[in-house]
Amino acid sequence: MKKISENIKNLRLQHGLTQAEFGKIAGASDKAVSTWEKGTAVPRMGSLQRIADHFGITKSSIIEGRIEAFAPANLITPAAHAVPILGVISCGCGVSDDDFTGFFFVDSSVKADYCLRVSGDSMIDAGIQDGDYAFLQKDCEITDGKIYAVVEKCNAEAVLKKLYRTDGKVILQSCNAAYSPIVKEGDEVCVVGELIGVYHAL
Repeated sequence: MKKISENIKNLRLQHGLTQAEFGKIAGASDKAVSTWEKGTAVPRMGSLQRIADHFGITKSSIIEGRIEAFAPANLITPAAHAVPILGVISCGCGVSDDDFTGFFFVDSSVKADYCLRVSGDSMIDAGIQDGDYAFLQKDCEITDGKIYAVVEKCNAEAVLKKLYRTDGKVILQSCNAAYSPIVKEGDEVCVVGELIGVYHAL
């Protein structure tokens, strides 16, 4: 069971997929994929066959083989370092999933502590699109007009927005005219990272 769970997780990470995306391939939910990767359940033969067919491998390679997780070769350089991908951040209504999903290999000059996959279109005028990867630095000084990952303390939801402060309030501004600013009391939110770069897949 352990070998299957490791192979499932490594196969997903190898192709840069979320658990939800992998679940669609397997005909299962993201929760099912999570249990497979933890080793508390195993996929049914039908799901294994869908996975094998999709990736052009055999079922036996998933059950008995050894599948390695690796970074895309075109992103690795001699000076590369691994930045953990910690889930998804909303550029819309505010949803965050802080599950570790793998590593993104970037040049050492990129001083990011972690990255999150972008969901939504509220930051498109800043060049940040749905499916991009936002690279964030944890230790940062707050400067009005810069883009930050901000968590609402009451519900632990995170958004990526331009931040402004005035009269004890925090204004979270989208970069899309279709979205209204979010206004919060200063003690209702916590900045968890400053945006320092974005990776956009063509």
